[in-house]
Amino acid sequence: MTDKLIESAFDKAGKESGKDSVNGKAEYLAEHISDEYKFSVTSKTFTRYYKKEYSPSHPLTDHLSQFLGYKN
Repeated sequence: MTDKLIESAFDKAGKESGKDSVNGKAEYLAEHISDEYKFSVTSKTFTRYYKKEYSPSHPLTDHLSQFLGYKN
């Protein structure tokens, strides 16, 4: 479930930002989540989530769900 959430967030980030690279999408997500939800996550951390090296915390999964248009 979390893998699909990350994948969907990266897809949406690519569409909104026009960036194709994983790093570009990660930078967009980091900035958007920080600005919109006042939750700090680095682009490097987002890249690690994308590569499945780590799993995001519960608060971040809530923010990503909201970013994708789901309600808490």
